[in-house]
Amino acid sequence: MSSNSRTRTSARVLLVLGVLAVSAAVVGAAGNYTALDKPVPLIAVAAVLIARAGWLVLGPDSRGLAVALTVVLAMIWAAVSVGALLSSRGTDKVIPGPAGTGLTLRFQYEHWDWFAPWFLVVRKDDGWLTREWDVEGCRGRKVAAIPEVTWTDPARPSLDGQVLLLDPETGRPSDPDFSC
Repeated sequence: MSSNSRTRTSARVLLVLGVLAVSAAVVGAAGNYTALDKPVPLIAVAAVLIARAGWLVLGPDSRGLAVALTVVLAMIWAAVSVGALLSSRGTDKVIPGPAGTGLTLRFQYEHWDWFAPWFLVVRKDDGWLTREWDVEGCRGRKVAAIPEVTWTDPARPSLDGQVLLLDPETGRPSDPDFSC
């Protein structure tokens, strides 16, 4: 195997790994998997892998193009980083679900949003497959007081007397019309 063939193979492997890193970030965000919902580090890894693959293919003669590619990828990474920083969440209160369910309710807030004090997130703890679901009917609540929560059964929390139906397997809210 020639040196040029090894270089191209290495570049292809790096490119595939970069695409896999971006795919993992997309799957994490789209599937609500908390282990993969890390766009900043995954996009940073992808940027480095893709830039290195470009440098291997283009060779040392075209470093300017490799640098330009790196700058573009760094700009994308910076944009994603700023977006992640602006949308970072804080937690006001955590209410554990019934024993053995792995469910918790979290009353969270966006650090940058002063108009919506809190929203509700349902978390189903399953190790690497942990998922979180925003309860859309509780998003952007302008009520400062967090409701009283009790559990009527393992898949039904009650918020100030209003029952929220959850899928017991995933924790996903199954009532689209629920409003806190």
